[in-house]
Amino acid sequence: MSTLDKRNPIAKAVRTALFASAAASLVVAPNTYAAEEEEEASEQRVTITGSRIKRTDIEGANPVTIITNEDIARTGVTNVGELLQRLPEVTGSPLSTTINNGGNGAVTIDLRGLNRTLTLVNGRRTPDGGDFQTIPAAMIERVEVLKDGASAVYGSDAIAGVVNIITRKDFTGMELTAQTSDFSNTDAGKQDQISLVVGSDSDRGHYLLGIDWSKQEGIFQSETPWDFMQNSFFFIDPDSLAQFGPLLQSQDPVNFNLSSFGSSRIQQGNFNLNGNTAFTALAGCGSVTTDRFADGSNTANYRCYNGSFLDPNNDSYNYAPVNYLQTPYERTNLFFEADYEINENHTFFTEMRVNQRISQQQLAPVPYDTQFDPGYQVDVLDATGAFVRTANGISGQNYYNPFNEDIIRSRRRMAESARIFTQDVTQFQYVAGINGYLTETWEYELSYNYGYRHRTDQDFGQYSGERLSLALGPSFLDATTGNVVCGTPTAPIADCVSLNLFGDTGTVTQEMLDYIQVTLVDQFTTEQEIYNGFVTGEMFELPGGTAGVSFGFEHQKLKTDFEPDSGKETESVTGNTGAGVGGVVTNQSIFAEFIFPVIDELELSLGVRDDDYSIGGSATSTQFGVKFRPLDTLLIRATVGESFRAPSTGELFSPAGDAFPQVQDPCNQANWANLDATQQANCIASGVADGGWVQSDSQLRARVGGNPDLNPETGESLTVGVAWNPDFIENFSVTVDYWDIEVDDIISSLSAGTLLANCANNGDCSTITRFPGGAIDSIAANNQNLGRREASGIDWNFRYSMETDIGSWRFNLLYSMLDNRTEFESATAEPWELAGTFDDVTIGGAFPEDKAQLAVDWSMGDFNVSYSLDFIGSIYQNLSFFGVNGEPPCSVDATDIATCYKVDSQIYHDLVGTYTIPDFGTRVTVGITNLTDEEPPFIDSGFNASTDPSTYRLFGQGWFLRLTHDF
Repeated sequence: MSTLDKRNPIAKAVRTALFASAAASLVVAPNTYAAEEEEEASEQRVTITGSRIKRTDIEGANPVTIITNEDIARTGVTNVGELLQRLPEVTGSPLSTTINNGGNGAVTIDLRGLNRTLTLVNGRRTPDGGDFQTIPAAMIERVEVLKDGASAVYGSDAIAGVVNIITRKDFTGMELTAQTSDFSNTDAGKQDQISLVVGSDSDRGHYLLGIDWSKQEGIFQSETPWDFMQNSFFFIDPDSLAQFGPLLQSQDPVNFNLSSFGSSRIQQGNFNLNGNTAFTALAGCGSVTTDRFADGSNTANYRCYNGSFLDPNNDSYNYAPVNYLQTPYERTNLFFEADYEINENHTFFTEMRVNQRISQQQLAPVPYDTQFDPGYQVDVLDATGAFVRTANGISGQNYYNPFNEDIIRSRRRMAESARIFTQDVTQFQYVAGINGYLTETWEYELSYNYGYRHRTDQDFGQYSGERLSLALGPSFLDATTGNVVCGTPTAPIADCVSLNLFGDTGTVTQEMLDYIQVTLVDQFTTEQEIYNGFVTGEMFELPGGTAGVSFGFEHQKLKTDFEPDSGKETESVTGNTGAGVGGVVTNQSIFAEFIFPVIDELELSLGVRDDDYSIGGSATSTQFGVKFRPLDTLLIRATVGESFRAPSTGELFSPAGDAFPQVQDPCNQANWANLDATQQANCIASGVADGGWVQSDSQLRARVGGNPDLNPETGESLTVGVAWNPDFIENFSVTVDYWDIEVDDIISSLSAGTLLANCANNGDCSTITRFPGGAIDSIAANNQNLGRREASGIDWNFRYSMETDIGSWRFNLLYSMLDNRTEFESATAEPWELAGTFDDVTIGGAFPEDKAQLAVDWSMGDFNVSYSLDFIGSIYQNLSFFGVNGEPPCSVDATDIATCYKVDSQIYHDLVGTYTIPDFGTRVTVGITNLTDEEPPFIDSGFNASTDPSTYRLFGQGWFLRLTHDF
């Protein structure tokens, strides 16, 4: 590594950016071309997301939703990303701080449920890839949501649309804001936020400086009043469910259909004996355990493990209550912006943002399982005593082993310690550039954008494989000291603590934990550099006005590096393991955009961009738009375009790593009778015993990784809409837009359910690795270019405002109808229609066919009251343990399939009031959210908390109090 590479990257960024900015200012010709002053009656020319050409008509060919700073303030939400997730056009399951299992403290947005949305700040990319934890509300002027593909303007990733954050560039004065919020149904979960923004003008420029601090407490599922969050409930009888609705055994001992079923890694231990075990009474058991809190050192207390999900008295572990539902974090954001007028025609501008965040997730304690985790190596023997294979287990000579014979598989919930994941994130972004006039009609901009993000992850509560092997190996009682010693009397092992897994919570002592526990540390680094330049101006006159053009270049360099803990790389620790990945990707782009006002009533636009990536391929994206205004009050608009997404370094090169999807193997014993003879034969041929294997867990292990042969994704989009401002209704407007998006060559992996179904249905079991008897070892699911995703629908927006004797009124209604959301998992696969369902197979999340938001705002004098309504249409959910040969049944015809269950529509009401103290500069805002205290819905196949945290509100009624003072 060179000396330069060892320098602090943030310091390097500042030095480089300042040098680039200074150099750029020197290449501009010294001649000045003062722009003529426009007539007072003319409108200001502005740029709207989706175009670089300034224009006076802000209603472009592309549909854009605008959310202002005032709109954000009325909600009381401290994280803008979680506010945007409520928009009708957002579906699926984007990350949020209510995603515990699979979350990392980030908050993201997913337009149209396609998982292909680009997030920008002031039209520029960020190093976090769209994490709204780095974008405080205090710095936002407005959010522009472009609901159309935009690769022709912004390049890769802008397939489903663009979320562009516009910052407060013109703010002057000082604004101090403090807010606190909480929920009525929980004793935890408080959120506090303080921000300070200072802005000032001078003769030559403007600056803005701000700081924002936020802290959120965690909420465990056990701290909520909803029963299904206290228990790992699943539906077990679809016929009873269809006839009677959800029923627990306590409600109806005969017709009950809802039962608790958790993990086979239980507190008292779950053990597999060899085929030739001396304990003949237990020889027919799949595995053995005791009753809760029984003496695990007495073999007379052991019996067969009951892992049947159909039996409400099964032995499985209830993992639900000890999981976070709202994950805690503390973050600080600093932001600075300035512009300085070099002369009449050239202005220097700069932006700087710094973010620091500490966040945390907590799952149920470690589900230690020697089938996947390290242990002591033993021999697996059949009923005759013949050798079959080796496995990780517990030595028969371990002092605590009451059977005095090898345990070939040990499962135990290590409830003596917590399993905690933390993130320490530091991010820095610096932008510098110059813009101005080259002539009276030609403008330019040159910019440099540097971003650096470093995230340190720590996993607490995992165990060392080397020490587990020693601790579960032979051990004995030292008669002299009375201590249990690892090894044998003739070969004791020093500095080792033998481990007792035979018994309930408490048999593992703190001394034992201290010996085996390790803290695992992963490092993630992202560094981006982007050079961008473009000019925009007028070309020639047309009957409808002057033709406009913008063209430019962009050079991107993205360096990523993931360095997992060495224990994960060598698979010598418990938990998910896998190796690291890193690399540098560059992209050279050129782009152009044209606007042709053919006649007064008709405008055509064309955009084209060529991207050439150093790895992952290249692409040319185009977009054609048309605006037709047959009446002064009516605009008809349409766009058609192509877009693409280049594969990331991780998608290309990540080594195989562990994942544990929630899935059922069609070859399991509970489903065996539903298989035909051919399917049963396929299962047997893959290694499953006749009659199926007992699947005692809802999650199976998959091994996922990269693929260097990936091609870019390609997409096509179409929008057609109208905007109407009738002159007979003052201050009323309506827009209606039809949209259709198709994404081909999706970069993803075949779902575990599909791969298991392929094995049972077609005999294609090449990706399935099984243990003898049929239990799943792993499912290989590397990235591929799969089939395609399609989505289409209609967006409506109604706006109306009026002045009355009793105040000013404003009404805004957003409504989005999802017509189809179709998934073709491969080129030959049958389509899965996800519209109107909860998807637990592909990207996950709810896809309601109808979503709407109504906002009513009233103001008079120093008072303001806002009411908002969020509507989420009904959906159908899959039942986790019932399906059609591994396919998602609700995608066929939800109303005709018994194993689909309806989740009713949800309506949330919020009420917010603000009072401005006269002549004092202070505003007091009080809000009540979820006014009617709506409960979150139970979703049997919901991976986090048996619901959809990204779609529904989880904690019932809440409140917030905010004080804002302007100095």
